[in-house]
Amino acid sequence: MVVYCIVNLDEIVKIPAVYLHYKKYIWVRNITREED
Repeated sequence: MVVYCIVNLDEIVKIPAVYLHYKKYIWVRNITREED
């Protein structure tokens, strides 16, 4: 049970980083699309 909580905590910590990276990727893609 403790290991399960630690694994889930690791996933929860990663979510903001993945979300910000995804938003940044969309932002970059939108700029390149507008320049074309």
